[in-house]
Amino acid sequence: MATFLLDLDGVIFKHSTMGFNDGALSYLKKIKDAGHNIVFTTARKSSNNNIPALQLDLTIQKLQDAGVEFDSIIGDLSSPRVVVNDDGTFAVDHHRNAPLHHHPGVDLLASI
Repeated sequence: MATFLLDLDGVIFKHSTMGFNDGALSYLKKIKDAGHNIVFTTARKSSNNNIPALQLDLTIQKLQDAGVEFDSIIGDLSSPRVVVNDDGTFAVDHHRNAPLHHHPGVDLLASI
């Protein structure tokens, strides 16, 4: 089992919107169906969000309404984000708003 740390804006949602990127919902389902954990990371805040319609509570509700299963969400983060891990880390740079049809990370783990 792995833990996927996934940014919301530009990866799961089209950047600065509540609209899902193409393939995002099937990508998230594939992760959970394989038994992995999902932790969302985002700059979206609980209050005083730059775009009020993107506040964290509304974002969580949108994910839940879409049936997205996730284990945790960490908000109010800045970029860039640096992950430091002792072993077994894979980093995937995802182009902003690109579709998730190739399932980055999921396909990689399936091959090992």
